[in-house]
Amino acid sequence: MASLKKPLVSKSYWFKCWRENAAQDTGDIWRFSLEDPNTGKRIGFASLESLLAYVKTVLAQWEEEAQTYDDREGDILKPSSGEHKNG
Repeated sequence: MASLKKPLVSKSYWFKCWRENAAQDTGDIWRFSLEDPNTGKRIGFASLESLLAYVKTVLAQWEEEAQTYDDREGDILKPSSGEHKNG
């Protein structure tokens, strides 16, 4: 039987936000970053919108991986078309 790798079901990030001073006419700018505490990989975002877009993308990928896993697991558990029932 083929071994299936279960999809990722949770992920932790360290979240950081800070304000940077911008020109007086535009006000302060918020910046954001996510860091994976296991790998140290850090991703920076110039806006809240870009941060949320990234999170939505990650969630969509996890959902796709979970669906693929469910589909493959179902295929493995079904008898192949070459098998015959005795009885």
